[in-house]
Amino acid sequence: MVAGVSYDAGLFNENKLYFSNEVDEDDKGYPGTNAFVTEKNATNLSCGPDGVYGTYDDGLPSTYKEFYKLMERMVSGEGGEVITPFAYTGEYNHYTNMLMSTLEANFVGANGMRTTVDFNSHGEAVKIVDGFNTDGTPKTKDVVLTEDNAYLIKSSLGLYYASEFCAKVFSTKNYCDSNAAKETSSNINTQEVFLRSGLDGSTPIAMIIEGTYWYNESISEGAMGRASKLGTKDLRFMPMPHQYEGTVTPREDPMSQVMIFSSANAFIPADSTQKELAKLFLQFCYSDEELQLAEISNNGIGRDLEYNASSIQDRLSFYAKSLNEMKSQAVSCNTYFSNMTKNPIAKKNYTYWNREQTGSYWKAIINNSTYDRVCGAFKNGKATARSYFEGLALTETEYNQKR
Repeated sequence: MVAGVSYDAGLFNENKLYFSNEVDEDDKGYPGTNAFVTEKNATNLSCGPDGVYGTYDDGLPSTYKEFYKLMERMVSGEGGEVITPFAYTGEYNHYTNMLMSTLEANFVGANGMRTTVDFNSHGEAVKIVDGFNTDGTPKTKDVVLTEDNAYLIKSSLGLYYASEFCAKVFSTKNYCDSNAAKETSSNINTQEVFLRSGLDGSTPIAMIIEGTYWYNESISEGAMGRASKLGTKDLRFMPMPHQYEGTVTPREDPMSQVMIFSSANAFIPADSTQKELAKLFLQFCYSDEELQLAEISNNGIGRDLEYNASSIQDRLSFYAKSLNEMKSQAVSCNTYFSNMTKNPIAKKNYTYWNREQTGSYWKAIINNSTYDRVCGAFKNGKATARSYFEGLALTETEYNQKR
């Protein structure tokens, strides 16, 4: 499973929410960003976050500023309908930490993420926030991280921008569906709210914050079937930006998504009397053919392994195809990332450094209150991007106590 955001591509097309390949002359406060397309089924799409034309992310917001511009367009109805940008489950609101995680990962890159588990940037400079300007923007400096100063991991510029993005999503009126955000709204209910939106007379919702397995889950638990009686949607996975301002310049080699995956391991008990048979069974399960069959049976949601899925593409949904293209790109660019590490600092304080959805890595202390869900910190104006970011920070003394 990969954590992040999924979107309704049909809604994007109908409401002209894709970006064109032309710079916006009337940037509306977002200088250097591209203009939106002016018609449905447009062919003049931007190169998207990966910087390469003709790939799965063409026309999608390539920078934070373009994403902010997109959300404003959605709620204004300028493209056609008034649209709610996001839905997330209020009952399992730790899912919102998925958004924070994938934003940080794609800004700092795969090497930057490896720094967070190695506690060492291996000679490469890392941009950290070193105070704030009078206009509220962060001051930065480049620092090479080692185990001695690795507390600065939690002061990275990428973590600040992720905080800023989440502050806009969870603090801005009408940016999240209020019914889905209720504490009584389960993940399955939220999936159905998202899938039915715009088809049942409610305000359309553009994106859902979830792990990729939600698509298969919505089918097995019935939400997809119930919603499909009203109509079907072209659903796809939304890549996150690697750049803050302007728009991405087209390039030949893609800036691939950093895919953070959760691992599920199979173990053979030490006292097993059939070890060799068990090994053969695992080899069988992890063969290309069996992994392909597993992907089909899971409605296109494959395992986080490298295997050939080209022969089953015609049996997959648009959603699964977008995931496969993103995964193939990540494999070729070596931007897969796992939180698993042998580093003794992480092993000694696994609970603190745990970056999973419920991990303490996301716990922030703000005005003597503790928040371990990013949405909880920003709802009702409890936190700002800066106060949440500073609440996440780790001092040198605190870090040394955890070594």
